Amino acid sequence: MFSIKLPNEGSTLLLTPQWSSLPAALQVALLLAVCLIPFVLIAWLYRYEMQLVPRAAAFFLLSMRVLVLFLLLFLVCLQPVYAHSKTKELPGRVLVAVDRSDSMDVADPQRPAVDKLRLVRALHLGRDVCGDDQLDAWIRDYTEKGSPQWVHDDESRDDPQRRGELESSRRGQHDRVCELADKMTRTQTARRILDADGLHLLSALAAKHNVELIGFHSTAWNALADRPEALFDAASADTAPAPTSNPAGFTDLSLPLVRALERSGAGQGKLLGVVVLTDGRHNAGDPPVKKALELGEREVPIFPVVLGAELPPPDTAILSVKAPPAVYKDASAGVDVRFKVSGMDKQDVVLELHRGAGKEKKLIEQRTVHHDGKDREYLESFQVRMDEAGPQTITATVHPADPSVKETSTENNSGDGVVNVA
Repeated sequence: MFSIKLPNEGSTLLLTPQWSSLPAALQVALLLAVCLIPFVLIAWLYRYEMQLVPRAAAFFLLSMRVLVLFLLLFLVCLQPVYAHSKTKELPGRVLVAVDRSDSMDVADPQRPAVDKLRLVRALHLGRDVCGDDQLDAWIRDYTEKGSPQWVHDDESRDDPQRRGELESSRRGQHDRVCELADKMTRTQTARRILDADGLHLLSALAAKHNVELIGFHSTAWNALADRPEALFDAASADTAPAPTSNPAGFTDLSLPLVRALERSGAGQGKLLGVVVLTDGRHNAGDPPVKKALELGEREVPIFPVVLGAELPPPDTAILSVKAPPAVYKDASAGVDVRFKVSGMDKQDVVLELHRGAGKEKKLIEQRTVHHDGKDREYLESFQVRMDEAGPQTITATVHPADPSVKETSTENNSGDGVVNVA
């Protein structure tokens, strides 16, 4: 097959010679036979017509016959095809997915100081407290020396009072910067990454590609890339009711990957990647590994931006309160309380067992359990005498013995069970 470019843009004439699969010698012989024989016959007819009609008429008839024969041989032997192609460029697409589950509303004050400084520096949070150069110097000191150098040797060398003032001032700046990081929830961090005041991720991507923005927890919903603030407004989520009572309490990391697979078809522009801002806890739906492998087969990369700290937040949590479903009055019921302590140093925690709820709640027993500083679960057993008939609620609560120890969340510090007393 041969192609000849025509003057019109995108136009091409494709030629496919007959008998192209045959040997070259045989092709030449067939083409000569097909082309020469008709021309010889036309020439013989021209000589005969010269005796019957005037020379001009005979020449006109010869020209017409040669033209028609040429067109026929061109169409039959070369099989020409006119091709016109149009090129339509589709910009690449990037899918940005933001985790909106309840765990994203947690702050991470347990970060090491150097990580707090890095976070503030990256998100441009502390510019009204100190400059970026000062943050860079502290981060470098933490990395190389383990702690900041508040005053350099060449600063006010002969003025101890001035050196003390500089140290006090910079310590105060350092602490205020760290407080900014302590108050930042994971949701606020994600929002700062997207916004123009922070890392302006959306505007940077939109300058080169089409950007699609979605939010997800146990379901997923669309958001406008030019209005990312709507993503953090619960009322704007156009998602269907989930089967759970608290859909935001669960995180399905496969949802943004499913959306990416659905929108990677032809005619929609090449999907260049999926950016997922999440705290990384998948606890609902099918595991996301299979969908990630499918995207890998389509050469669509996934860029996870993991929010939160490497260290778990300080937390005490009641995992279960197990009691017999029914006992007789004045009998003792065995109550097993399982609780977990994580992200906390060696210290005492207080476990309390109450009967009833609200204002009628009465303390049954209080125990102090020594925590060894490692993340672990504890099991404590109680014997509770049931001296009142009817359903009895047994509530267990746990908290650090030291009131100065602050937990990230206290919503999981209690749990209860019900015993029917006959």
